[in-house]
Amino acid sequence: MQFVTFKKIAKKFSFKKRGEFRAIGEKADHDWRHILLMFFFLTVISLGAGFYIFVKISNGEIFTVADTGGTVQKTINQKELDGAITFFEERKKRFLEIQSNPSVLEDPSL
Repeated sequence: MQFVTFKKIAKKFSFKKRGEFRAIGEKADHDWRHILLMFFFLTVISLGAGFYIFVKISNGEIFTVADTGGTVQKTINQKELDGAITFFEERKKRFLEIQSNPSVLEDPSL
């Protein structure tokens, strides 16, 4: 049973033949090696940038919100509130009235 070691993995990704120029699509192994290396490189860069931004935000160095002072307190007009309550009570009565007395519709096709 053969075990996968770091040397075997590094050997797969080694670039010993630097003098050769190969076109894309000439050797699939070569193309996949470049694709995987770019994927790992971009992953490491993305993780590093994400961690950097996380640290900056948690320290409060970026994306800070300025304090506006106090809170705004809005008062309620009792007259308007009573008007809204009576409006919805009337709507409820009308709804119950319509619900209890359904209109009789005749079928026009008969």
